Amino acid sequence: MNRDDVPPELIELLSQLDLYGNVAWQSYDEDSRRDPTRDLNAAKAASSQINGEDGHYLLLDIDVPAWLVPSSTPGHSHLYVKTDKPIQWENLQRLLIALALCGVLEDGYVMASLDRESTTLRLPWVRKVPEPIPPWRADDPPVPQPLTERRSPPEKGLF
Repeated sequence: MNRDDVPPELIELLSQLDLYGNVAWQSYDEDSRRDPTRDLNAAKAASSQINGEDGHYLLLDIDVPAWLVPSSTPGHSHLYVKTDKPIQWENLQRLLIALALCGVLEDGYVMASLDRESTTLRLPWVRKVPEPIPPWRADDPPVPQPLTERRSPPEKGLF
């Protein structure tokens, strides 16, 4: 991919990260050589660390086939990942909760997935049809609370 092909939104995100002109790719040691730079044109790598802040964005080197498909909701996407081996449900639960806590997944999607014991996405060629919102009735269930307040982890513990 050429830099000219990179969407402006991604260029903006990259400009907010710690950048490096050189990285010792063959070593994962803490002492690996990394040459910090703020020059996006000179940079060869980006860190998840947001420059000058105590926080990170999600940058992943995915080692299996993956497809990011735009959702019907603008700015949202569906991620399909073909893993080398099946993910055990307990591990997928941990991942879903961690991504919700990081703000990547909506609490409602995670709660529904936990209740169904699987994640579900519309097929890429199926578009969401808006459902009419029924009027509020006194016998309707209460509005769900955010994930962090609503459900405690199973007895085994997720973390």
